[in-house]
Amino acid sequence: MKVNIGAYNDNGKKRQIEVHIDNWDTWSMDHTLSYIIVPMLKQLKKTAHGSAIVDQEDLPEHLKGTTTEDWDVQRTFEFYQQGTKLHNADKLVHKRWKWVLKEMIWAFKQIRDYTKKDEKFFDKNHNLVDKDGYEAYHKRIDNGTRLFGKYYRGLWD
Repeated sequence: MKVNIGAYNDNGKKRQIEVHIDNWDTWSMDHTLSYIIVPMLKQLKKTAHGSAIVDQEDLPEHLKGTTTEDWDVQRTFEFYQQGTKLHNADKLVHKRWKWVLKEMIWAFKQIRDYTKKDEKFFDKNHNLVDKDGYEAYHKRIDNGTRLFGKYYRGLWD
């Protein structure tokens, strides 16, 4: 695979984009794409100027809203008003989005490095020795990739 995506132009010209895909790139496309997705997500997490709104059902308990009013206020710009109770909701919006990005990054890192990670669940004869751990591990990977799909349109800076 070779990808070259040029910068956005201020003069209205089209971006220069070249993409070459080899046959082996799609053999395990999830693995191949993880090499691109992980650094992009890391950069977005580091430089994000905004945050997507994360649905309650996607959050761990410690990041969920306590009341419907607190939750609904996120979906308006009122929470940016300095000095109000609503302003505190702003911090949670960003914490929630950072948590989602962290989960996505973790999942794609596991996909990228899958051969090393799965070994801890098996013995030297390749017998599964930690079924619960194995299932929890893969459930978290599945959740991270699900979040990636669900919040794909929120991956902007």
